[in-house]
Amino acid sequence: MKKIFGALMIAVCIGMAMPAQAQLHFGVKGGLNLSKASFSDVKENFKKDNFTGFFIGPMAEFNIPVVGLGVDASLLFAQRGIKISDGGEEATVKQNGLDIPVNLKYNIGLGSLVGLYVAAGPDFYFDFAGNKTIDGVKTDKKKAEVGINVGAGVKLLNHLQVGANYNIPLGKTASFEDIEGSYKTKTWQVSVAYIFPILLVLINSFKKKAYISRYPFAIPTDKMFVGLENYVNGLTKTGFFQAFGWTLFITVFSVAVILLCTSMCAWYITRVKGVISQGLYFLFVFSMVVPFQMVMFTLSQTADRLHLNTPWNIWVIYLGFGAGLAVFMFCGFVKSIPLEVEEAALIDGCNPIQTFFKIDMHMLAPTMISVGILEAMWVWNDYLLPTLVLDIKKYKTIPMLIQYFRGSYGKVEMGPMMASIMLTIIPIIIVYLSGQKYIIKGVASGAVKG
Repeated sequence: MKKIFGALMIAVCIGMAMPAQAQLHFGVKGGLNLSKASFSDVKENFKKDNFTGFFIGPMAEFNIPVVGLGVDASLLFAQRGIKISDGGEEATVKQNGLDIPVNLKYNIGLGSLVGLYVAAGPDFYFDFAGNKTIDGVKTDKKKAEVGINVGAGVKLLNHLQVGANYNIPLGKTASFEDIEGSYKTKTWQVSVAYIFPILLVLINSFKKKAYISRYPFAIPTDKMFVGLENYVNGLTKTGFFQAFGWTLFITVFSVAVILLCTSMCAWYITRVKGVISQGLYFLFVFSMVVPFQMVMFTLSQTADRLHLNTPWNIWVIYLGFGAGLAVFMFCGFVKSIPLEVEEAALIDGCNPIQTFFKIDMHMLAPTMISVGILEAMWVWNDYLLPTLVLDIKKYKTIPMLIQYFRGSYGKVEMGPMMASIMLTIIPIIIVYLSGQKYIIKGVASGAVKG
């Protein structure tokens, strides 16, 4: 209990040390537990095998802007266990309980679409399952267990997180009655988490203005509830439909150009070996690391001089900033396409361009869908680039329009703003849900050989 209390105090201190500007997000987390026993003072003829369990539950994440630090905590129903065999007899000891990991995270941004993180922190596990007898020996499992988590993962669009971590218990998991032996359950965890800050936005979009800031986490009931009033004001007062049209046009056209140009470029880099192709590849990869803020001031002036400050031409800028990740993923997938397929097409009379569009393009479909979804979510939600480049008196995208709810002298129309955000989120959620199964598949296929 002393270890548990001490670790809890550490976690509380970490939480209290977070600054006031920290961002709070909620989400859901799930994945697999790959457990294996580590025995102490147990006869050597015990054979150990991996046990596959699962975990799922809600999570909360605190992030500090700019510095990249954060803390996440989860409340998970988790199944762990061990598999052992003695002479041909197999036995399984399960742990079904509550898992509470609290991790300190450091986030590394690789652009607006992808980021990396490393995490470490305490883990508290409370076992609800009873003891079990193995080969006549009864196990005495601990009801509460403290461990350490160490892990890393990938963030996609700051919402989807895919990670892996290793859980190391600080003490024994269970001991065996009548003998002095014991064991620890060491666990590898593979997790997928989705962070949805939109939950708070949805709740507050049905509240009166006075209650949004006062009770941001409260469910709108009685005097708080205003029905669809905020949504009506958001649609009618600011030219929402015109902004929706410009946003849709810029997103569709920019993503189409990015997919076409980057897939062809990746095919050239992969198939044509040389100094130029290798230089191009490293140039695209390097562009993923360069922050947008380094070039945003010169970009505005350059866009004006080259007449790229309209929705008809802004796709050129999006192509430049979105090409890095797309080329990286496409290169990895093109390497997996057998060269013999293209050689057969050339023998049948296809030139390289026909081979790409008739053969390779069809095989690139999973990666193209995943890249298209990621790029579309980025362009659709982008605020900074259109604000810097476009003539805001003539053209407004939806993220730009939402800022107009922040009036002068600090006046903010929170209700219509929340409603407009929800209306903005709905189309991209539909796109994401319709193609989410391709995202992980495309990222994996594009990264393994990249």
